[in-house]
Amino acid sequence: MYVILEFPSEPLAYRELRADALDRFRWRCRIPVIRNYGLESADMGIYVTQCSVCNATTAKMRDFNDIDPDLSLDALEAELRMRASYPRYDWQPKTCPACNAPEPVPVSAIYARYLPESEVDLQMEFVRAGSRIVDVQYHLMNEAGVAQKVERPNDLLVFAEKIGAPLSLRGLWGPFVAQNVYAESMVVRQIQEGYFIGLRPFADEVAEAERLFEGFGPWIESLRETMRYDAIVFLNQPG
Repeated sequence: MYVILEFPSEPLAYRELRADALDRFRWRCRIPVIRNYGLESADMGIYVTQCSVCNATTAKMRDFNDIDPDLSLDALEAELRMRASYPRYDWQPKTCPACNAPEPVPVSAIYARYLPESEVDLQMEFVRAGSRIVDVQYHLMNEAGVAQKVERPNDLLVFAEKIGAPLSLRGLWGPFVAQNVYAESMVVRQIQEGYFIGLRPFADEVAEAERLFEGFGPWIESLRETMRYDAIVFLNQPG
């Protein structure tokens, strides 16, 4: 016996609506916010629907100040998927904003977070097809409004390499430690200009731990002399 499985895909009629909504969101919402508020630009998004009664295409705006800024990329995407899937999270409209008819048809949801270290706006677009999200597309937009679609980074380390800044420094520590937990010497990573994080291998003995720091001290001193870095914090160090 053969069973034909049909998976929903985005209706062709919605692609143009989605592209237009994304463009309008960028120029009417994000660029003015970024230019006016810079570092203080808040996370925000819109939810695009089309009413089957009055045929109006509308976009509901929402801020996302309640989202943990230190979520990993997987956790952030999962959180937004959930909020985009159910009206009870107050993002997807329950009624048409134009005529108040119930259950307007979802088209897409767009979320944006400004990354000041690299001066780009990360935009995540959740493409709907009926009751399901069938795709999540990632875009980067600079302050001039020039945007490009990018591949989804696998984790926060790859994200920082591709984007030029971490999505979350706190979230970056997990994959950084996991990647280098068996390193035989000190591992140092530049996060942005003037900002480094480092990890030494595990050591039970104090003398062994001190040996692992050999070379790190002179390296720090060279930075102090040539680039005037002077703030050093050792995490999980007694005293």
